[in-house]
Amino acid sequence: MNKEIKKYIKNIKIMFPIMQKEEKKYIERIKQSIIKQSESQGMSYQDLVNQFGLPDDIMKAYIDEIDSDEFISKIKKHRTIKKFIVGTCVFIVMSVLIVSLWNIHQINEIKRDFRNHVPVEYQEEIEVIE
Repeated sequence: MNKEIKKYIKNIKIMFPIMQKEEKKYIERIKQSIIKQSESQGMSYQDLVNQFGLPDDIMKAYIDEIDSDEFISKIKKHRTIKKFIVGTCVFIVMSVLIVSLWNIHQINEIKRDFRNHVPVEYQEEIEVIE
């Protein structure tokens, strides 16, 4: 497989808003079809576009081929999962930050208490016992 085919397949993958099992199978079928038809000849990117269509045309054909309600449902689910993951990451980072700041505060409190309890001057009185 030459680099023009790889570039064409990569551009097709980029056009898909989500990449799940069905989309991967669809792209794999397209890839096998392209490889089968272009085995004997070195095809340029423009030859691939002329023969198979633009990457966004392939994505549109896929959307036309499947149930649009199902595809919309997949996109919504994907967005929800993405938001959940981002929210969880933000929560974890904020929690770590708060705990770290609290620990720094506690260390500074201990340090200040230690400094306040260390005597500055020390007087020693010696008593002579006879």
